[in-house]
Amino acid sequence: MAQYSAVDGHMTDWHLVHLGGFATRGAGAVMFEATAVTPEGRHTPEDPGIWSDTQIAPMRRIVDFIHGQGSTVGVQFAHAGRKATAFAPYVLERREQAGYTGHKTDVAGAEDGGWPESVISSSDIPHSERFAKPRAVAEEDIKDLLQAYAEAVERCKKIGFDFIEIHGAHGYLIHSFCSPISNNRTDKYGGSLENRIRFPLEVIRTVRAIWDKPLFLRLSATDWAETEKNESGEWVSWGIEQSVELSRRAQLEGVDLVDVSSGGLHPEQKIPVGLDYQHTTGFGPLPDRTPAQRTASPALRYRPPVPVVP
Repeated sequence: MAQYSAVDGHMTDWHLVHLGGFATRGAGAVMFEATAVTPEGRHTPEDPGIWSDTQIAPMRRIVDFIHGQGSTVGVQFAHAGRKATAFAPYVLERREQAGYTGHKTDVAGAEDGGWPESVISSSDIPHSERFAKPRAVAEEDIKDLLQAYAEAVERCKKIGFDFIEIHGAHGYLIHSFCSPISNNRTDKYGGSLENRIRFPLEVIRTVRAIWDKPLFLRLSATDWAETEKNESGEWVSWGIEQSVELSRRAQLEGVDLVDVSSGGLHPEQKIPVGLDYQHTTGFGPLPDRTPAQRTASPALRYRPPVPVVP
């Protein structure tokens, strides 16, 4: 989905052709890629954003074209958190082809248009040694982040989007708050499940307060760790049981649909890769398996009263 083709966070003709092509082929709904609500929230320097009014016109041009083909169109709000300022895949490939032999890292430095000194997360735990070490956000930072989401919504209204999806998956900022693996906070945003899902619910509440069209939530339903709880019953990773509760609470806050994915938080995840590992056609209760062995979507479909798509 990510195109790594924006210029200073602004969409280009590439995005018009890429996204417009789906509409010309009859798609009922077209989703813009992960679009950062702050400059530092981009996964790579080539990601698009929605933090500035100068980004409205390039996006509106694409939205108008898609609407002209009879399709609806939405945008995915993103903040990459501790996975920010990474090299785009094609940049890494070019470096390798050029014979780069320096430190193997995914971090784009200032000389590459990156911002390694401005990476933030729920805690100061890096994704891996290949990524920048983040700064743990303070409560004042959280207020600023919520304001950034609110301002992004106002721009969506001017652009003409039909729906918004909040990206809370794949190890990005919201997911990093949810998981005990990446969140070791001791304030009201860490520790208990109630505290760890506080920030995602605040984001949902902020967006829904000023957005009266459909609202989706992208969710990693499991970290694919060995277990969700330890023998003492303590949460040790993010998994199905907690995802069900977050989905239920999200629905109460006004989310219309949960878009289910999985993983992306930790490089040592144990993904049971195979046909349909992300979803099955079953809608009933799952067999008695560990979270790392379960398929995410059926469990979520079975329990919360909110539509779910894998």
